[in-house]
Amino acid sequence: MQNHMNERILKYYRIIKDNLAIIIIIIYGISFANYYIYYKSFEIPIFNYIGLNDMIFFFAEYLFEIISIIFLTEIILFLIFVIIFNISIKILIYGRKKWRKLYLKSSIKNRERIEQIFDKGFSRSLNYFRLTVTLISILVIPFLYYKMIMFPAYLIYLIYYLEKMNVEEISNYSLSIIIVIIFLFMVVSTLVNWNNKRFEKDDFNISFYENNVFYTTDKDKSHYNYLGETSTNIFFYDIQNRVRNFCKRKYLLFKN
Repeated sequence: MQNHMNERILKYYRIIKDNLAIIIIIIYGISFANYYIYYKSFEIPIFNYIGLNDMIFFFAEYLFEIISIIFLTEIILFLIFVIIFNISIKILIYGRKKWRKLYLKSSIKNRERIEQIFDKGFSRSLNYFRLTVTLISILVIPFLYYKMIMFPAYLIYLIYYLEKMNVEEISNYSLSIIIVIIFLFMVVSTLVNWNNKRFEKDDFNISFYENNVFYTTDKDKSHYNYLGETSTNIFFYDIQNRVRNFCKRKYLLFKN
């Protein structure tokens, strides 16, 4: 199994290495599309204020959130399955009279051998458990608050385990499918975020002073929504007056 895992890692490494230039272009393309769609709706000429590092960071931040969710899911599901699996073994052993007598009369070493008989199916059962929980979770995610990041994370997680179980059709196109999923959900997330920022006051709070004047996005004190920021600028939108605002990192505020 370890060799199989190493082969898969090497396969992805070779794909990334051989297509590094294309992957970088894809990253820029995805970030470019999302920046343009989002800020264009607020009539902000965003490409006057961003650099290549901003676009890389935008993609990296989104990818990091997905990987974090997958990593936590992997750990949680493993721990839950270990508990369920061990309980199941005890139930199977103690649930049958002959096995129970044999197990209780056996030495500690023989008991471990009996348990190892069941352990042979651990890895395969674990994969099916993860796959089942992931499929159920995908059906539940639309009702959750963080669905815009959890949905692509769980879809990618599903593809990973389908490939791990040697579903050939998935295995051949897994990297392409993952890129498409990331792109589509980043665009959808951008559109949802645009709609929310334009018409509803959010809870994101940022405050600062400029020339002894206090600026804030506190919902109890202003109608500003925080839109986002680049390495040189921070952007706001006044949902009451329907005007966009932005400030330099020097915290100089401009109005539309």
